Amino acid sequence: MQLLFYVCLLTWFINLSLFGDVYEIGQAIYKERLKTKDLWASASILFAYAITFTLSILIVLFFKFHINLVLINTTTIESLDKQNIEANKKVILDYLT
Repeated sequence: MQLLFYVCLLTWFINLSLFGDVYEIGQAIYKERLKTKDLWASASILFAYAITFTLSILIVLFFKFHINLVLINTTTIESLDKQNIEANKKVILDYLT
């Protein structure tokens, strides 16, 4: 849980750190002042931002799922066990709401 929490913090910190650069690139593209020599650097920054933003959303959802498991005192393997199908439905319904 602690690892997931720190990974969530790290990915959102990276998103916030890259946001200024992404904003400047967006302004340069909008004003048509993006030079061809800066194109590769800008593309790599935008790609990195897209990857970390997507990863941060997925990690937050994964962390939320595991918080629900901790609250009902269940492990990930127990939540996937076929014998606990009724408890699994409750966890999934709680997770979706």
